[in-house]
Amino acid sequence: MPLGLRHPPPSRGNATRPSDPRLTFATVHLLITLPTPTNPDGTCLALLDRTTYKQLVCQTSYPCPVSRPRFPAHHIRSAGAAGIGLFAVRNLAAGELVLAERPLLVVPAAAPEEDWEACVARLPPAAHRSLMALSDVGPQNGGRPAARRVRTNSMRGVSLSGKEQDYLAVGALMGRVNHSCTPNAVVHFDSRALALELRALRNVGAGEELRISYCNAGAPLAIRRAGLELYRFVCNCHSCASGQAGDAVRARIRVPDLQFITSPAAKIERCLSQVMQLERAGLEVLAAYGTCVALLVGLYKRLGDFDKAAYYRARTDAWGLAMYGDANRRD
Repeated sequence: MPLGLRHPPPSRGNATRPSDPRLTFATVHLLITLPTPTNPDGTCLALLDRTTYKQLVCQTSYPCPVSRPRFPAHHIRSAGAAGIGLFAVRNLAAGELVLAERPLLVVPAAAPEEDWEACVARLPPAAHRSLMALSDVGPQNGGRPAARRVRTNSMRGVSLSGKEQDYLAVGALMGRVNHSCTPNAVVHFDSRALALELRALRNVGAGEELRISYCNAGAPLAIRRAGLELYRFVCNCHSCASGQAGDAVRARIRVPDLQFITSPAAKIERCLSQVMQLERAGLEVLAAYGTCVALLVGLYKRLGDFDKAAYYRARTDAWGLAMYGDANRRD
């Protein structure tokens, strides 16, 4: 029986008391294989506190099957100075699923790196090889080899129970996605499927590299560079290369205050101006973009232009799908 759970849901996970003395979280956490060793979508090794484990497995529809693209959408190849990257093999529409996978490992961000290292050592051989094949920033960044790979190849801020939490999830393929301060893709975590999902943020052409942002893409250049120091590289995307010009664009980005604008046409013009500015800057990842596009739906409805309202409704839905996944999926 899992530690601290009187009535764990049957066949939803394989929880054990960590026997490795290096696991300092062992007294309050479970080292568990999720969902079950026989799940057709694969499993991950997770170090979870008992409350999170119970909330996770008691979610409606848990575990959902991992979503799959209708047709192959990516391949992995050399990305030049960036090493290895993910590239689109066909044209992708905004919001389209590119890749989904169960992570190799899920660990608390606050756990000591010794715990990360011990968890990596407990991975099945194939999963261990996959994780150790990911990029290593090198000993100059401190830490042990396995812990460095967890730190630099993981998705951060993962929530496993629908509440604000801070877990790290490392994916064998997701760890290959490179960075841009003007990303064309977004990765998020579907806790019901226990899967990392990569979706196109805007239309992506065949052969284009898929990139996500490792930092706050809306922050000034100095803050973005400070946030990327962990990864031991300097971003040379066009936004960073533009220096102060890029900062000036970001400083002008905000949701328009429409409260004192009486003309519907003027409100639309203000929103469209922000949308176009964000698109030119490649900053569709910012919340202001989704808000402005959503505002246009209602504004065009008030004007009676239902065709344009439907157009921006579709764009709003695609943006929400890219940013948050399919919250209504019931497999």
